[in-house]
Amino acid sequence: MKRWIGLAVALFLGASVALAKTSEENRQDSWVLIGVTPIGADVPTLLTSPMAGAALKSQGFTNVSVVPLVTAGVYIGRSWLVALDYGSTKATFTDKDTGTSGDLAYSNVGGYARWFVGNSLNILLAAHQRSWTIDGGSTQHDATFNTDVNVRAKLDASATVGSIGIGNQWLTDFGLTIGFDWLVGSAVLASTSTAKFDGTAVNPLTGQVYTASQLDPATVAQAKADMNKAGKDLNIIAGLPGAFILTVGWSF
Repeated sequence: MKRWIGLAVALFLGASVALAKTSEENRQDSWVLIGVTPIGADVPTLLTSPMAGAALKSQGFTNVSVVPLVTAGVYIGRSWLVALDYGSTKATFTDKDTGTSGDLAYSNVGGYARWFVGNSLNILLAAHQRSWTIDGGSTQHDATFNTDVNVRAKLDASATVGSIGIGNQWLTDFGLTIGFDWLVGSAVLASTSTAKFDGTAVNPLTGQVYTASQLDPATVAQAKADMNKAGKDLNIIAGLPGAFILTVGWSF
């Protein structure tokens, strides 16, 4: 039994070494990589995964649309891969109890380069734009002032994120490409957060229309401040590190 176990381990190690050796040679013979990143412990992968879509649907969101992170790149000899990638998630929310409805969206778009320092071992250098949009409104009746109040709020937050990581990418003779980024560190290089808050109140008896700023300027200012803080928090999340990120694709 020990003999067979030893033989199996030897074959496995031998196959691994052979695969790693041919990865470098196969990169030399390949031009293009098309792939997808379905699994990973990082913000972009988690937010654009099928699991994210399922979670949104379970919470009552509708019109859920998820584009998992897809990548397309070109090989430059044996040592470099330069690529673009994109992923997004969109959904609509409705709360009949509060009369609130709207849309939310997240997108991650950018590019990266892999410098292969060995057969499969590589250093990742990346830059991405990660954007969040929350656009919603509500309509309620204020019995005290006998007015129908329509409020609209929109938050746009965006962060430019630079990343560096280390991983392995194996390329088989028939084109199957499997890569793992074991650890990726990120930093927010620049960010913006813009909040818009407006609305109207209509007296159904007189037809007089009031703007949100006329109703309560202090409340409007506080609402914008709270939304901008939420945008800044989202941009901080955009720069969190990642680990164990799987990419599967085809090289030819």
